[in-house]
Amino acid sequence: MAGTRTLRTARKLLLAAARLVEKQRSLLRAVIAMGCTPKKPSPSPRQARRFSRKVREWAFSRNSSDSTSKRDSSCDSGANNNNVNGAVSERGGPDCKPAGLPCCRAVPFKESREVARCSVSEDDLHRGQTIGNGGFGTVYEGRYGGKRVAVKVLDRCRHNLPAAAQSLKAELCVLDLRHPNIVRTLAVSSSTLKDNTFIVMEHAGEKNLQQVISDPEEPLYIRRRLRFALDISKALDYSHKHNIAHLDLKPANVMVTGDDRCKVGDFGCCQVVDGETGRVSPTERSHLTGTFAYRAPELMRGEPPTTRADIYSYGITLWQMRSREHPYLGENPHVVIFGVVANNVRPAFPEKDEEESSVLEGWYQRHASRCWNAQPNSRPSATEVVEVLEEKLFALRPDRTDSISL
Repeated sequence: MAGTRTLRTARKLLLAAARLVEKQRSLLRAVIAMGCTPKKPSPSPRQARRFSRKVREWAFSRNSSDSTSKRDSSCDSGANNNNVNGAVSERGGPDCKPAGLPCCRAVPFKESREVARCSVSEDDLHRGQTIGNGGFGTVYEGRYGGKRVAVKVLDRCRHNLPAAAQSLKAELCVLDLRHPNIVRTLAVSSSTLKDNTFIVMEHAGEKNLQQVISDPEEPLYIRRRLRFALDISKALDYSHKHNIAHLDLKPANVMVTGDDRCKVGDFGCCQVVDGETGRVSPTERSHLTGTFAYRAPELMRGEPPTTRADIYSYGITLWQMRSREHPYLGENPHVVIFGVVANNVRPAFPEKDEEESSVLEGWYQRHASRCWNAQPNSRPSATEVVEVLEEKLFALRPDRTDSISL
């Protein structure tokens, strides 16, 4: 009689375990469907089997005096164990974790928007040496999910707290951007500015375009400049089609990868523009100003930003790659702003020497001048820039024997 009661108790425990696992699987499916990611994973199949084994061992120990009851208990428990394993077998082998879910500490390399926005703690990162400093924080080298990354730690104690908070909000806008010429944002520690809030980004390269320009050992011949210009314009074209204006494009915010390609990063000043007008809403007041030497004249006049403001900054960047100098170096910023807005002042291209007095260099200068036109509507769109540069680079291919149309 006692053996029968023990068997019934064991059956109930096994069935309860199976129902619990099935219920947790249903909850997980519902949570994932809602776009959320739980911080703690549900019990793995190994844990469920371990629990079932302990229940069987407890039941067998209670019936060790009755061999018949023990055999019955073994059969019944085995059958129920099959049910338990069947309830969780769809989730993988004994060593696997729930698909698409991070562990409590070892957070995997994120791919989707929902996972990228999940909460990340300091324990998930291994922070290394300092890479650089920006207006609102410090960038470190680190490792995240087994991959080399860049970690930007935002400083909450800076003098302009509203601008720092707005910069974090801007960085959150680019979590969805996935393009080979844009530095990916992988995860953030918080959606609000707190002490030691940090952003995890891909490690795009060892140096930025500004460092390449300043290094006399780095050649910047016309074909390389055109390739860099095409990479930057593709990044702008992609972000503009997703209604995001960068508003702080400059060589220091363009990374150069190991295979000599460019990736645009640091979207801390970006704003969302209207899909139809291409403008930021006039009611969206920004505390972020970008860098004055690359800032479009209409923005200096206080007009709402548009995607064409990025094209102006792009034109200044083209000039800087050609001249290898800083724009308006040593000039008073107020004098520069007045000259740009009132007198249409622009940086002067260096005089060409005999080797550089080619038709292609002339086209390059005209292209840059068109991009920094004082009237936003007279500047080309990023899509037009991409088409022109692709056509030009195609004409420069070694297998092309016909003349270059300039």
